Amino acid sequence: MLSSRALSVMSLAEFPKTLPEPPEENGLDFLENAVLKARYYNQATGLICLADDSGLCVSGLGDRPGVYSARFGGPGLSDRQRCLKLLDEAETLTDRRAFFQAALVLANGPQILVGSGRLDGLLSIKPKGTGGFGYDCLFIPLGFKRTLAELSPKTKNRISHRFKALQALEKEISQQPGFFSS
Repeated sequence: MLSSRALSVMSLAEFPKTLPEPPEENGLDFLENAVLKARYYNQATGLICLADDSGLCVSGLGDRPGVYSARFGGPGLSDRQRCLKLLDEAETLTDRRAFFQAALVLANGPQILVGSGRLDGLLSIKPKGTGGFGYDCLFIPLGFKRTLAELSPKTKNRISHRFKALQALEKEISQQPGFFSS
Protein backbone atom coordinates (compact mmCIF):
# COMPACT_ATOMS: atom_id res chain seq x y z
CA MET A 1 0.00 0.00 0.00
CA LEU A 2 2.94 2.33 0.52
CA SER A 3 4.75 1.29 -2.67
CA SER A 4 3.26 4.17 -4.70
CA ARG A 5 5.11 6.61 -2.46
CA ALA A 6 8.62 5.74 -3.69
CA LEU A 7 9.76 4.77 -0.21
CA SER A 8 12.46 2.33 0.74
CA VAL A 9 11.15 -0.11 3.34
CA MET A 10 13.45 -1.96 5.72
CA SER A 11 12.79 -4.41 8.53
CA LEU A 12 14.54 -4.25 11.89
CA ALA A 13 16.41 -7.41 10.88
CA GLU A 14 18.32 -5.30 8.33
CA PHE A 15 19.76 -2.99 11.00
CA PRO A 16 23.03 -3.53 12.83
CA LYS A 17 22.90 -5.48 16.03
CA THR A 18 23.73 -2.23 17.84
CA LEU A 19 20.06 -1.24 17.97
CA PRO A 20 18.77 -1.12 21.53
CA GLU A 21 16.68 -3.97 22.88
CA PRO A 22 12.99 -3.69 22.02
CA PRO A 23 10.87 -1.69 24.43
CA GLU A 24 8.69 -3.45 26.96
CA GLU A 25 5.16 -3.63 25.58
CA ASN A 26 3.40 -2.39 28.68
CA GLY A 27 0.59 -0.40 27.06
CA LEU A 28 -2.99 -0.89 28.17
CA ASP A 29 -4.16 -1.49 24.60
CA PHE A 30 -2.89 -2.28 21.11
CA LEU A 31 -2.58 1.37 20.13
CA GLU A 32 -0.42 2.26 23.14
CA ASN A 33 1.94 -0.63 22.36
CA ALA A 34 2.17 0.30 18.67
CA VAL A 35 2.89 3.96 19.52
CA LEU A 36 5.53 2.88 22.03
CA LYS A 37 7.35 0.73 19.43
CA ALA A 38 7.05 3.21 16.56
CA ARG A 39 8.40 6.11 18.61
CA TYR A 40 11.13 4.00 20.17
CA TYR A 41 12.54 2.80 16.84
CA ASN A 42 12.00 6.16 15.14
CA GLN A 43 14.21 7.69 17.81
CA ALA A 44 16.75 4.83 17.71
CA THR A 45 17.15 4.90 13.91
CA GLY A 46 16.29 8.47 12.98
CA LEU A 47 14.00 7.03 10.32
CA ILE A 48 10.24 7.06 9.90
CA CYS A 49 9.02 3.87 11.56
CA LEU A 50 5.95 1.72 11.14
CA ALA A 51 4.97 -0.47 14.07
CA ASP A 52 1.99 -2.64 14.83
CA ASP A 53 0.41 -4.39 17.72
CA SER A 54 -2.40 -6.86 17.36
CA GLY A 55 -4.06 -9.78 19.01
CA LEU A 56 -7.09 -11.95 19.59
CA CYS A 57 -9.87 -10.93 21.97
CA VAL A 58 -12.48 -13.48 23.11
CA SER A 59 -15.68 -11.91 24.44
CA GLY A 60 -16.52 -14.72 26.87
CA LEU A 61 -13.06 -14.37 28.43
CA GLY A 62 -13.34 -10.65 29.05
CA ASP A 63 -11.57 -9.91 25.74
CA ARG A 64 -8.53 -11.94 26.75
CA PRO A 65 -5.87 -12.72 25.68
CA GLY A 66 -5.93 -9.21 24.10
CA VAL A 67 -2.66 -7.30 24.40
CA TYR A 68 -1.15 -10.42 25.97
CA SER A 69 -1.87 -12.60 22.90
CA ALA A 70 1.81 -13.24 22.12
CA ARG A 71 2.61 -13.86 25.80
CA PHE A 72 -0.56 -15.72 26.75
CA GLY A 73 0.16 -18.64 29.06
CA GLY A 74 3.64 -17.44 29.96
CA PRO A 75 7.05 -17.21 28.34
CA GLY A 76 8.44 -19.85 26.03
CA LEU A 77 5.15 -21.33 24.80
CA SER A 78 4.75 -22.16 21.14
CA ASP A 79 1.79 -20.91 19.10
CA ARG A 80 0.24 -24.37 19.37
CA GLN A 81 0.64 -24.43 23.15
CA ARG A 82 -0.97 -20.97 23.44
CA CYS A 83 -3.86 -22.13 21.25
CA LEU A 84 -4.42 -25.21 23.38
CA LYS A 85 -4.31 -23.15 26.58
CA LEU A 86 -6.88 -20.75 25.13
CA LEU A 87 -9.15 -23.62 24.10
CA ASP A 88 -8.83 -25.10 27.57
CA GLU A 89 -9.92 -21.81 29.17
CA ALA A 90 -12.75 -21.42 26.65
CA GLU A 91 -13.99 -25.02 26.88
CA THR A 92 -17.23 -24.22 28.72
CA LEU A 93 -17.95 -20.87 27.06
CA THR A 94 -21.33 -20.34 25.48
CA ASP A 95 -20.24 -16.92 24.14
CA ARG A 96 -17.52 -17.73 21.60
CA ARG A 97 -17.56 -14.35 19.87
CA ALA A 98 -14.06 -13.12 19.20
CA PHE A 99 -12.21 -10.52 17.20
CA PHE A 100 -8.74 -9.77 15.98
CA GLN A 101 -7.68 -6.15 16.55
CA ALA A 102 -4.71 -4.40 14.93
CA ALA A 103 -3.18 -0.97 15.47
CA LEU A 104 -0.60 0.44 13.06
CA VAL A 105 1.41 3.55 13.87
CA LEU A 106 3.74 5.52 11.64
CA ALA A 107 6.13 7.76 13.60
CA ASN A 108 8.16 10.66 12.22
CA GLY A 109 9.61 12.61 15.13
CA PRO A 110 6.75 14.03 17.18
CA GLN A 111 4.22 13.26 14.44
CA ILE A 112 2.32 9.99 14.38
CA LEU A 113 -0.34 8.61 12.08
CA VAL A 114 -2.62 5.80 13.22
CA GLY A 115 -4.70 3.14 11.53
CA SER A 116 -6.74 0.45 13.26
CA GLY A 117 -8.68 -2.55 12.04
CA ARG A 118 -10.87 -5.26 13.45
CA LEU A 119 -12.01 -8.64 12.19
CA ASP A 120 -15.01 -10.16 13.95
CA GLY A 121 -15.70 -13.85 14.18
CA LEU A 122 -16.00 -16.86 16.46
CA LEU A 123 -13.56 -19.01 18.41
CA SER A 124 -13.63 -22.56 17.06
CA ILE A 125 -13.80 -25.56 19.37
CA LYS A 126 -10.60 -27.11 18.00
CA PRO A 127 -7.62 -26.06 15.85
CA LYS A 128 -8.24 -26.35 12.11
CA GLY A 129 -5.95 -25.62 9.19
CA THR A 130 -2.23 -25.29 8.63
CA GLY A 131 -1.90 -21.81 7.10
CA GLY A 132 -1.22 -18.60 8.92
CA PHE A 133 0.22 -18.36 12.41
CA GLY A 134 -0.72 -17.67 16.00
CA TYR A 135 -4.43 -18.08 16.66
CA ASP A 136 -5.44 -18.31 12.96
CA CYS A 137 -6.32 -22.00 13.41
CA LEU A 138 -8.89 -21.08 16.09
CA PHE A 139 -10.61 -18.11 14.46
CA ILE A 140 -13.60 -18.35 12.11
CA PRO A 141 -14.31 -14.94 10.52
CA LEU A 142 -17.95 -13.88 10.30
CA GLY A 143 -19.43 -14.99 6.99
CA PHE A 144 -17.05 -17.94 6.68
CA LYS A 145 -17.24 -21.58 7.74
CA ARG A 146 -13.48 -22.11 7.88
CA THR A 147 -10.76 -20.75 10.14
CA LEU A 148 -8.24 -18.18 8.94
CA ALA A 149 -5.68 -21.01 8.80
CA GLU A 150 -7.89 -22.81 6.26
CA LEU A 151 -8.34 -19.78 3.99
CA SER A 152 -6.00 -18.89 1.14
CA PRO A 153 -3.43 -16.18 1.94
CA LYS A 154 -5.12 -13.96 -0.66
CA THR A 155 -8.54 -14.28 1.02
CA LYS A 156 -7.09 -13.86 4.52
CA ASN A 157 -5.15 -10.75 3.50
CA ARG A 158 -8.26 -9.25 1.88
CA ILE A 159 -10.35 -9.49 5.07
CA SER A 160 -7.76 -9.29 7.84
CA HIS A 161 -7.59 -6.81 10.68
CA ARG A 162 -4.13 -5.76 9.48
CA PHE A 163 -5.42 -5.03 5.99
CA LYS A 164 -8.20 -2.91 7.48
CA ALA A 165 -5.64 -1.10 9.65
CA LEU A 166 -3.47 -0.47 6.56
CA GLN A 167 -6.48 0.96 4.72
CA ALA A 168 -7.19 3.29 7.64
CA LEU A 169 -3.52 4.30 7.81
CA GLU A 170 -3.45 4.99 4.06
CA LYS A 171 -6.41 7.33 4.53
CA GLU A 172 -4.52 9.17 7.29
CA ILE A 173 -1.42 9.43 5.09
CA SER A 174 -3.46 10.90 2.23
CA GLN A 175 -4.73 13.59 4.61
CA GLN A 176 -1.17 14.48 5.71
CA PRO A 177 0.72 15.05 2.43
CA GLY A 178 3.82 16.45 4.17
CA PHE A 179 4.25 13.59 6.64
CA PHE A 180 7.10 11.92 4.75
CA SER A 181 8.96 15.16 4.04
CA SER A 182 8.98 16.58 7.55
